[in-house]
Amino acid sequence: MSYKRLIPMVLSLFILLFPLYFFLIKISSKDFSYILPFILLVTYFLYCFNFIRKEFIKIKADRQTGILEKTLVLCDYNVLYTRNEKYGAMPPIPTATFLSYDNDEYIHLSGDFSKVDMHPGKKYRVKFYKESGLLIDIEYNKSKSKKLKLNVKSKNQLKNKYYNFAFKHIDTEHSNKTSNRYISFLQVLIFTIIGALIFGVLYIIYLVFNFIQAKILMSEGYIMLIQPDFVGWLFIIFGFTIFILITFEGYDDYWGFITKVYNKLGFKRSLIIISTVFFMLLSQLFNICTIISDDGIELKKGYFMQSKTYGWSSVNKASVYYSSLKTRSTTNKLKLHYVLQLSDGNSIDLKKSKMFWNSILKVDNILKQKHIYIDKGILSFKNSTILLSNENIDFDSGARILSEIMVYQAPSYLSNSDYSEN
Repeated sequence: MSYKRLIPMVLSLFILLFPLYFFLIKISSKDFSYILPFILLVTYFLYCFNFIRKEFIKIKADRQTGILEKTLVLCDYNVLYTRNEKYGAMPPIPTATFLSYDNDEYIHLSGDFSKVDMHPGKKYRVKFYKESGLLIDIEYNKSKSKKLKLNVKSKNQLKNKYYNFAFKHIDTEHSNKTSNRYISFLQVLIFTIIGALIFGVLYIIYLVFNFIQAKILMSEGYIMLIQPDFVGWLFIIFGFTIFILITFEGYDDYWGFITKVYNKLGFKRSLIIISTVFFMLLSQLFNICTIISDDGIELKKGYFMQSKTYGWSSVNKASVYYSSLKTRSTTNKLKLHYVLQLSDGNSIDLKKSKMFWNSILKVDNILKQKHIYIDKGILSFKNSTILLSNENIDFDSGARILSEIMVYQAPSYLSNSDYSEN
């Protein structure tokens, strides 16, 4: 393995830092529902980090001794018979010509190839001395990609053929830069289409999941349903896992033990196992939610834990405010919060519900009827335009709702009554 081949793993580790940081923030804010996924991701992160560290040490040691390890395609295999004037016939010398999978370079090696059967057009994982061309070790490449079906006797018959095109293109030594750029563009395009299809299908499943959950769990008297944030992350992680599963075919043994397990199971079995785990977690998350009703608040904790119910008397106060989310743009994004503070120290942000804009006035009226203190933040007209620009609601309706639940400062040419309900 070369430093270049470790790049996908390093990038994957970097991507994992984002959900880890997100889960850590949630746990620090006493949302302990993220502890289990946080532990799983930390374990996976440490495993990959340790694997990369060992590979770096191994590659550094091999380079100091002039040892290379590459995935090569066999072009030709021969046994040389020579004679010496003094000693007569010499032992036969097996030689092989390979095409490098990294830079389309032809490599000539000699040594003991008896460990494997030599078939032209097939991939092998080869370890050898760079300067002398002496073979150290050779084994079959365990990728599930189909063998290149070529009846070749020389390296020239292998030129201009494609092997597993979606992941690696075997070009001639004299291919021009325009051709290489074209191939790279097609590879990027293929991966983009695959990723778009995966996440497009998962987004549709996510919408169906939300619809079914609302239809089944919401009955008469129920006002609002709040999902845990991890539901969306579960779909993202599943989509990312499927994408990585597809790229295993091109990245060979990058992932150490994980790829060895994948090679034994194959793509279909791996997909079935991952999908089974995904739908098992999804079925458990189906019954993990918060329901706001006329009678109070119900916290559903799944099928294996007892639900917890709060009456409206258990709500100490409500806080309505907005926070600033810094972005690269000159205008900061604003995020609205409507938080219920419960007597046991827990808090519920109603803004996390997808039903917020349609149902918040009902909840707000119940709090007023129960004489529960509402700490209303002050919102200027300018900030309301920024806040509502990121919401799925028209400005007039949103401004009318904001004027009810917050202290809304309308511009001088408008009065607050313009955005009040009759």
